[in-house]
Amino acid sequence: MRLQKAHFFGTKFGETIEFDGLIGNDLLSRFHLFIDFPDSILFIERRFDYGNLGDSGFDSINFLFENGNVFIPAWIGGKRFNRMVFDTGAGLSYLNASKIDSINLSEAGVTQYIDIFGVRKFDSLYKVSGICLFNPDYCEKNVKALLGDSLKNFQDGRENMDGIIGNALMNRTFVLIDYSKKKIYFKLKSKNVQ
Repeated sequence: MRLQKAHFFGTKFGETIEFDGLIGNDLLSRFHLFIDFPDSILFIERRFDYGNLGDSGFDSINFLFENGNVFIPAWIGGKRFNRMVFDTGAGLSYLNASKIDSINLSEAGVTQYIDIFGVRKFDSLYKVSGICLFNPDYCEKNVKALLGDSLKNFQDGRENMDGIIGNALMNRTFVLIDYSKKKIYFKLKSKNVQ
């Protein structure tokens, strides 16, 4: 795939960083993005006809695409939060402490992460009893997440998001993001999927 006249944000990553860069929604939104998280397979295609995914057992939700972020709903501690950033590249989830103040959390140690400028940092990790994505029935238990100022440089509009859903919550899931329709199709991978 060849990119012409694309704009890139330059960042100098430290020598210990194990990736060359990030591909953002500004570029991905020109395509259909299909991710098989269990098998670590990614398809990026120009608009194609994927048919009726409901016939193949996929559910779907609409998402809000704003300032280059995909926002989906999530249920945390039984409470619905509508402005969770769906970040397919984030390893850990993040909860905006000022928005999630009524949720019971327990400390789960310290973890290292890489901030938006490529700097390796350490911060407290918290455990949430469960987070449900897309709908109240699609849940993962004992989810670990960062809180507070861990991502203070993530974006200027951080106060407008409830948190970030990282890809650790997707490890059993097929996901298709159709940016043109602002729809996410999702399906749990069963053991007998070919």
